[in-house]
Amino acid sequence: MASNSGATPRTRMDVPAPDRNDDDRRLGLTAGSLFLVLIAFWMVTRIEATIVLGLFGLLLGTILEGPVRRLEERHVPRAAGIAMIYAAIIGLLVLLVFLIIPVIRDEAISFREDIPGQLENLEQEWRASSNPLLSGTGAALIDQAGNIFDTTDGDVDVDVSTDTVQNVIPVISGITTGIIGVVTTLVITFYYLMEKAFIRKLVIAQLDPRRQPRVDKIWQDVENKVGGWMRGQLLLMLIIGIIATTSYGILDIRFWPLLGLWAGLTEIIPIVGPWIGGVPAVIVALTQGWDKAVIVALIIVGMQSLENWVLVPRVMRGAVGLTPLTVFVAILAGTQFMGVTGAILAIPLAAGIQVILTDYFSGRQLRREPQQQSGWRWMLSRAGSRDGEEPPDNGRDGPNHRQEFAGSNQTISRDVMMRPNPPAPEPPAEPDAPVGVASGNSAPSRKSGWAPFASDDSPGVASDGSGDDPGKPGS
Repeated sequence: MASNSGATPRTRMDVPAPDRNDDDRRLGLTAGSLFLVLIAFWMVTRIEATIVLGLFGLLLGTILEGPVRRLEERHVPRAAGIAMIYAAIIGLLVLLVFLIIPVIRDEAISFREDIPGQLENLEQEWRASSNPLLSGTGAALIDQAGNIFDTTDGDVDVDVSTDTVQNVIPVISGITTGIIGVVTTLVITFYYLMEKAFIRKLVIAQLDPRRQPRVDKIWQDVENKVGGWMRGQLLLMLIIGIIATTSYGILDIRFWPLLGLWAGLTEIIPIVGPWIGGVPAVIVALTQGWDKAVIVALIIVGMQSLENWVLVPRVMRGAVGLTPLTVFVAILAGTQFMGVTGAILAIPLAAGIQVILTDYFSGRQLRREPQQQSGWRWMLSRAGSRDGEEPPDNGRDGPNHRQEFAGSNQTISRDVMMRPNPPAPEPPAEPDAPVGVASGNSAPSRKSGWAPFASDDSPGVASDGSGDDPGKPGS
């Protein structure tokens, strides 16, 4: 080996100092990026309502994807299926507006006016009781509940009677805004359902091809989890609301339509939702007697048992993985951030984050523990590493035949033969071997792929069907 004694060895002092202009450019880039982020945040705050409507449209599209797909399986065109579902939704909204909402409104007004006096009478009755629990703790709790409702202000009636126009205009504006929001959400949902496949392919096509299958799987998991959970939760809310409303109506509990609606709405809150929905019913039933209060409490316990043992295992079986703790924390955070709207949108956001984190940590676990990988991938990595090489991984497609690793004598098992890995270059053929030799004196071809056993119809072998080598004279 020739020595390089004449060369001067490099020392630490010979290393060039970093260019100060690079630091200045990096600092300018950081400041520019921060400025762009601030501009983007300002623009988001300007179009917050539009973003919320778009998110509601995507959420509604995820919920309706299941019914639309089922209609497609029955040979109903996608556009026609969406139109049919929209007709059912609009019919339900019309029914709510003209039949149910007036009843709920009247009951709410009556509840707001009557419940403080009824609670005051109940408090006086309990304070006169000889039972120390009722006269002490029970009366104090009823007094606190009465303070919640006893906030009537006489100035409100004066304002309504003296300036009707100023009170009507905000109501009309609110109704108009609500109608526009509903229509916009339905339009966004329609276009999303029609173009969902195209949008999904367009987004995934912009990614690295090696990451596309993983992102596609995460996308599908998020849609399945969010859609399944929301559809199941809406069905549970409907069932519990119907049972509660019917039961309270049969018992002739005051404000039974309002109490039944409240029980259905609070069903979306995990764990404590059914109990929150039942407390007002028990309090109202107490004003009508102990017997009705006990019966209402038993009905609430029965509904909770029915939900836990019958409804949830059947209705929510397609939404496994969205834990109650995740939903509960998401609802609290969303309510703190954007009120009711944030609580609704926080649930699908939490589901998406949970799916992404689950996929990430599962991938890390598989990389740490090779024995948990599928058998054929682990065997290939083990066999290739013995010769100092790592066989590349290119999927499961390939011919079903026996193969050997290039440069080794290890034969792949039957499980591996069903899923061959891509290849090492084939060694040059011997001069007298027909493999890889075309007609004439052409050089041997170097095909990619694991080298299979030679056959008459193998690629690169010129054969006339007789099985003889075309380069040799026939016998």
